[in-house]
Amino acid sequence: MIVFMPDVFNPFSPLPKSRVLLNLKNSKSQIEDILDKVASTFDSSNKHSPLGSTGSCGGAALKAAIDLLKDDSGKVLWFFMDIPSVGYGSLRNRNSRSLYGTEKEKTLLVPEEKTKAYVELASIGVKERVGVDLFACTQNDVDLASIVPVATLTGGEVYYYSPFNSTEYGEKLHFDLFRNLTRQTVYDVSIRARCSLGLSVHKYYGSFGETLDGPIQLSTMDADKTIAFTLKQTSKLNSDTPAYLQFAILYTTGDNQRKVRVFNYTMAVTNSISHVYSSIDMDGLIGLEARVHMATMQKQSLGNTRNELCETCIRILAHYRKAVSTSSASGQFVLPESMKVYPLLLLSLMKTPAYGLMDNVRLDAKVANIIQLSELSFTYLLMRLYPKMYSVAQIINPEEPYGTLIINPTNNTESNAVFKPVNLPCSADKIVPTDAYLIANSDFIYVYLPKDVSESILMEVFGKSTVSELVPEEGIPFLETEGNTRVRNVIDNLRKERGGAYQQVKVLVHTSSQTGAVLRELLVEDCKNPQHEFSYVHFLSHLHRMVLNRMQTI
Repeated sequence: MIVFMPDVFNPFSPLPKSRVLLNLKNSKSQIEDILDKVASTFDSSNKHSPLGSTGSCGGAALKAAIDLLKDDSGKVLWFFMDIPSVGYGSLRNRNSRSLYGTEKEKTLLVPEEKTKAYVELASIGVKERVGVDLFACTQNDVDLASIVPVATLTGGEVYYYSPFNSTEYGEKLHFDLFRNLTRQTVYDVSIRARCSLGLSVHKYYGSFGETLDGPIQLSTMDADKTIAFTLKQTSKLNSDTPAYLQFAILYTTGDNQRKVRVFNYTMAVTNSISHVYSSIDMDGLIGLEARVHMATMQKQSLGNTRNELCETCIRILAHYRKAVSTSSASGQFVLPESMKVYPLLLLSLMKTPAYGLMDNVRLDAKVANIIQLSELSFTYLLMRLYPKMYSVAQIINPEEPYGTLIINPTNNTESNAVFKPVNLPCSADKIVPTDAYLIANSDFIYVYLPKDVSESILMEVFGKSTVSELVPEEGIPFLETEGNTRVRNVIDNLRKERGGAYQQVKVLVHTSSQTGAVLRELLVEDCKNPQHEFSYVHFLSHLHRMVLNRMQTI
């Protein structure tokens, strides 16, 4: 039975909880039946379908769902394709290219002032211990900046698939939903950090932005979320006495048990600046820098944020050269051993949609990427920033055993092992026209087939002799050839390394109009827009010059 709610301005559930909320195990057939009815009712081929007739009232539906869960901890999964344009929480597409590059472009990254409905729903959700996960399966911009607070402020997640079609994103949507429903999730969460005398917690960072005050209150928390925080020195520390840090999470489990989890850390105190530089955790530094500067995007222009990101790097390296590497020649660009990849990761960060210039990135894609980078663990963030690229020819026929040994999971013997080659630099200069390549980031695993890819590789991996015979949407088939098995084993290993989110395989062929744009984003060491960004080589030269200039002022 489908019941319609005609009031979209003050919506409520027309049926009691006992009629709407069903136990999945006991009522699976009923749930499947109602999903089939919803699909047929809103099928565009159905002449009686209300789809697209008056717009979307998604905001009203979300409000009714949150109200339904009042007095019960839980979460709402909201799937939508269009901008909410009718009733409660209605929005308009306010994306305006005339604001790009101006001081007003920051207003596009915050909720519309006239519509605070989703911030209000987030407040209700936190109070009632109801989280919201968004699945944006859109074709056009839907003012995601105004909608996402209902997820980010309640501890939920934002999934963005655009431009959506089931062929390209159906597999990823399926596995993202599976992960969402099966990962460990807790409710009514309170988070606080404390530290010993001489230190204080400065700010907390997450998909919710930044906040000065603790504890952080969230409706839900799951195994894929990460929260960062910064410390501030408030008084002199004794190098003979360690400093202490405590991080506590109070939460309620799915079976209604109230628990607290406490992490205690001891930190060494030193008076030596060289010890500080040698002890830098590169994953933590770039992860924290990404969050700290993304939090400023809603307060200033994107250009200023990008400049501040570079300025932080220049200041760190200039102080190192001044205080530690004093004997280095001026023509030598000196980096601490622990920070050898810092410039490369910084350049990769600046080329993400979150930090990309507005002219080159869809607005909703930028908002979604800001949230993604704000909640990824530091390890997975590095995978997102700098993809792993492997030669398929070396996977199939390694000239000698090198790289990482992978045991075939279906036959746990070394005789059936394959070797994953070492990572190649993400640059077009490393691409051989007759080879094929696996390129993996935290979201997808791409199989790139250049124009002159060899027939032997195509036959081994795809069972086809030419690229024109391939159906890219079908991915990599399951064949009994040794090359196909080895490639699929490497893909399985990459997915295990990623954990959490599912990496869908996408085949990129040179004839596709999308291949060029995807490669430009993946090959981060190259320059795709000389007027607005650097190649890695030019970026190193720029940093070197700026560091030398800065040293004259310190």
